[in-house]
Amino acid sequence: MSSFKLNNWSEVKKARKAIEEGEPYLSGAMESIWPLIVEAHKKASESHKFRLHDEVYQRDRLESGDAEPLEKFLHMINFGLYPPPEIMIWIANCFNTYFQKNGELTLDEVFFGRGNYALKKRREAKYQLFDLFLEARDDLLIDRKPVTTQSQLAEIYYKWLDENLENVDKPDDFESFLKGYRRWKNKTDK
Repeated sequence: MSSFKLNNWSEVKKARKAIEEGEPYLSGAMESIWPLIVEAHKKASESHKFRLHDEVYQRDRLESGDAEPLEKFLHMINFGLYPPPEIMIWIANCFNTYFQKNGELTLDEVFFGRGNYALKKRREAKYQLFDLFLEARDDLLIDRKPVTTQSQLAEIYYKWLDENLENVDKPDDFESFLKGYRRWKNKTDK
């Protein structure tokens, strides 16, 4: 069987195009509610320590970085953001494809093609999460003083993990973690 993979931005663009062309079931409530969600979330984020960057909800920036559509969906959900309609429609299309294939394809094959995608992404996820944490922070302060040491940064990050996410492994050696993060960041920023 040839490789089959729907987890790519061209599939999300197809959903976006269908919305823009006014397909009745796509251009209805989800699309009309989207601007209201964005505005409400911006107002709500003003009262938190996290700032909402305008580009978070810019549809033309969805493909920025190295995240594929499913990762982008999970990142948005994990940070309390609402994915745009085209990503939710794309996910529904993936599941519909899975059911239409009557067992010929696994969900892994539908979303990712062949190979162990989960193992590869597990290795990258710890750095992506930290990167999002750094981007989302309005300020990195302890007792109203700027964070200046890696141990202070580790303290804030570990506290944030405990308060916001369950079942996330914390780095044992934060200095080694930061070295790995910097290597990953340099690679992904190219």
